[in-house]
Amino acid sequence: MAFIETDTPELLYECLKLHHTTLDGRRINVERSSGGGKNESRREKINQYRKEQNDYISDTVDKIISEYKANGSIAEGELDEGVILLCKRHSASTIETALAQYVESRGDTVDNPSAYLTSIICRVREEGVENDP
Repeated sequence: MAFIETDTPELLYECLKLHHTTLDGRRINVERSSGGGKNESRREKINQYRKEQNDYISDTVDKIISEYKANGSIAEGELDEGVILLCKRHSASTIETALAQYVESRGDTVDNPSAYLTSIICRVREEGVENDP
């Protein structure tokens, strides 16, 4: 476990973008903290921070997938809810890379697009994304 302090909100949000990325082959969690102590107020604040971060990640993934649908690269209903939820458990850079590979390589013969994308997400997560730190 490690902690950092930032002086600017911009740096804080850049750090939070690293949530669920890979560092030295291991998946990392980057979350806001609310200081020391074990009181109820602190737990509530941490839970609120986690909810805000999860909502942000969910919205970001929805936006990425919507862009692929808008340009016709992915059809409406092509991906099931399970793989969309899986996308929301990974970093935006992982999902962007996986979707780009999916669109480029799927062809017309993929029987189960969601399973195929799942395998790509797992591979990208394992190998890492080139622009991940």
